[in-house]
Order: sequence, then C-alpha cells, then structure tokens
Amino acid sequence: MNYSYKIVKSDRKSICIVISRAGEICVRANYATSEQQIKAFLLKKSAWINKKLALIKGCRADFNDIINKKSILLGGETKKLIFCDENAVCADCVRVISERNLKDVLINSFGNEFINLVKKIANENNFKFNKIAFKYYKSRWGGCDKLGNLTFNYLLFMLPKNLIRYVIIHELCHTVIFNHSADFWLLVSKIEPNYLSLRSEQKTYSFLIDLYN
Repeated sequence: MNYSYKIVKSDRKSICIVISRAGEICVRANYATSEQQIKAFLLKKSAWINKKLALIKGCRADFNDIINKKSILLGGETKKLIFCDENAVCADCVRVISERNLKDVLINSFGNEFINLVKKIANENNFKFNKIAFKYYKSRWGGCDKLGNLTFNYLLFMLPKNLIRYVIIHELCHTVIFNHSADFWLLVSKIEPNYLSLRSEQKTYSFLIDLYN
C-alpha cells in the first residue's frame, strides 16, 4: 500500500474506510481493532481504494483551472473567474471583488430562473412546497424540512442543467416522503428514470463543495 491514512477509533462494531473528496483516507474501527487487522482490511479493499483515488485524481486534473480558481463553472460550462473591482456575470466570465461576493452574485443572477424551474417541476408533478432559500451546505446540494421548505446549495448553479433538475426533483420528492426509503427512490424514478446515472455524475462535482467552503 503506497498511501497514507489516519485511524479513528470508537465503540463501533465494524471497520470501514472513508475517502474524502480530497483523497484523504480515514479508517474507522473499534477500540480493540489491532493495527494488523486494519492493514489486512486495507489490503483486502486495495482495489476499491485505488479505483476511488484514481477517479479523484482524474477529476481534479480535468478541473485544474477550476480548482486553482482561474475559472468557474456555470451550468456545467467553464467561464473565466476574474477578481477585480466589480461583481458581475458576463457572457464569458464571472467578475467578483472577492470570493465572499460569489454567493450573492450567483443568487442575484440565477436565483429567479432557478425558482421558476422549481415551480414548473412542482406544478407538472403535483408537488406542494412552502419556501425556497439558498445557502452553503458542507456536504450536500439541497435540503427539505418537514414544513416543505426547500433550501438549495448556491453552488448548484455551477452544475450542468440535468443535474440541477435532478436535485430539484430529489428535494421535491422529500415533500412527500421525508426519508431515503425504497418508496422515496421509486417516486424519484417515476419523474427521473435516469436518476442512478445522474447521482453518479453528480459525484464528479462534489469537489466544488470543498473548494468554496
């Protein structure tokens, strides 16, 4: 094994491996688990680990300018990111005074269009929701509470339109089924039969959540 990892022990019953979006490996195990047992488990899972790390490395290479904040994604398309003395979304670039202005710039530019899309999808599928808000989430693209309030990660504006639509459908389905049971996924599939491949594609862009934290 030619990779480093950290170990987090607790009173959990099993061993598991967690690989972050940055490629950091964490092994979670019981207090009684020995170093030898952990190494054996890592060896057993080495093919999966190597595949996962290769995907992360390839993704980061594909989006090198995005990661270095020379460019930005909008609707899945790459635009120049320019730090200057104004905040604006232009045809070929996004201009911001600083990174902390990015959230407001994107919401002001695309928020109304996004809300109209939510309303359209809701009306077409007989969903009822309460309010829509935008915020930054550390680990997800959207949320729905039991009152039917929908909250979306503002970074969603960076994703391709098919993924934006999928996230909207996902959260609207939570207004009916407030969990990820088989019934929930059945409801999702009735509206978006291709949801499994979209979920997989969505993971390609998960690095954005770490990039703009």
